[in-house]
Amino acid sequence: MLSKKGKLITIISSVVSLVLCLVIVLLTVTSCSDNKDGGKTVKRVVKKKIIVVEEPEGESKGDMTIYDVVDEEYDGPEEVVDTVVVPEYEVELEGEKKTPLESKIAIGFYAYNWGQWEEQFGEKFGKESEFLTVGNVGTIEKAKWAKERGVSGFITPLTSKSAFVSNDSSVLSESWKENVLSTAEAFQVAGLWDVVEGYHFDEPLLKLSGEQFREMTKFLAETFPDKRIFPVHCNYEINGTSMSGSVFDTISYDTSAYCTDIGYDNYHSIDIEYQREMIEKIKEMAGRKDIRIWLFPTTFVHNSYDEEYMLAHLNMYYKLLMEQENPGGLYLYSWKTYGEMTGFAQLTDPNLEWKYNRLLNRVVEIGKELKNAEYNYKTTKN
Repeated sequence: MLSKKGKLITIISSVVSLVLCLVIVLLTVTSCSDNKDGGKTVKRVVKKKIIVVEEPEGESKGDMTIYDVVDEEYDGPEEVVDTVVVPEYEVELEGEKKTPLESKIAIGFYAYNWGQWEEQFGEKFGKESEFLTVGNVGTIEKAKWAKERGVSGFITPLTSKSAFVSNDSSVLSESWKENVLSTAEAFQVAGLWDVVEGYHFDEPLLKLSGEQFREMTKFLAETFPDKRIFPVHCNYEINGTSMSGSVFDTISYDTSAYCTDIGYDNYHSIDIEYQREMIEKIKEMAGRKDIRIWLFPTTFVHNSYDEEYMLAHLNMYYKLLMEQENPGGLYLYSWKTYGEMTGFAQLTDPNLEWKYNRLLNRVVEIGKELKNAEYNYKTTKN
């Protein structure tokens, strides 16, 4: 007859054997692919992301389709980690797709349509895609030009209080959301969604309250998680007031929470210390270390701006951009002429009197440098 100690040892041995058998069975079940040596590679597929997909318009209401998206690199317990409502055309089941500017420092002109450079200069400076990386892709036709050149750009949704159910509300109207979704669907159907970097906003807090802008960017970020959200802000959105006394909401973590990029436009100073201070202030107000920084060099004649000033402003912003932990790019303002502000296209047109050739050559030079520059995007948030 076994002693109490012997019985205990027997029980422990039985438990250990049972556990080992279960481990062997699990390894056999989960092994799913051959390695290069002809053996089996164990792959643990344990984390599931569930995306609930809205039915297309015209289908039965309330009928939902559910997909399981498996992240094979995750090594934790099986669990539902996210639930996102997205339109059907947006579902990506083959893995994350990187956008063209994901690891690039961009350069482009504000209000620039792809093809305009070559229409004006031919190939005197090379093809535009050799030194410009971002432009306007707001229409299917413009996006086609970008696709052909291997470049990309942003689109701008309606940014006004009419996007909401009322001027004082932060609830987005169904018509605004439907317009955003149908626009995205048109790009998707045309095979051009990959050239759309994301959504750009021009000084949005001059048009919307902080809460309205947050809700607008939240909708876009949750609906299109692979796209970038990029507002550019001015001093009024930093200080909260304009020179005329108008009052605005200021940049904050709430207004920046769903943004991937943030721009700063200040055309009126070439004091590098002042500009550096303002850039740091924007980052501090946004409360985000992972956000990409864009700067807007002056490339238009207005008041006392001349070629010397524009060169100084461009070189200053180029230097400040390259100081950033996460540089987004340079957005030169502007290609197009607005009112009394003569834009870059006219300033460098060989058929007009301006002949700003030094500015022209410097833009091409910086563009080629940035085109070939890559960096490791730092994702630490705070």
